[in-house]
Amino acid sequence: HITDGINGWRTVSAFTDWRHLGHSGVDFGWGAPVAVEPLSRRLLGSVEPCFFLPAEDGGGLKVVVHLQENVIPDFRREMRELEILG
Repeated sequence: HITDGINGWRTVSAFTDWRHLGHSGVDFGWGAPVAVEPLSRRLLGSVEPCFFLPAEDGGGLKVVVHLQENVIPDFRREMRELEILG
């Protein structure tokens, strides 16, 4: 869709699942990592990257989302609606 002006530097949202990559199992001699965090969105080439990471307690997942400021109110509204449905 690059001819439509859609590319990694404009309005593309990227979703990636890190839950099965084994980051939390890496041990360099001083134990498992305290935190594994994604790179800056500017290095990834996506405007709104979203990462699925393992939850600390092992049950479920942690979602790291980067949004443009102008869409945050809509995102919050939609999250509240999902809470009501849950």
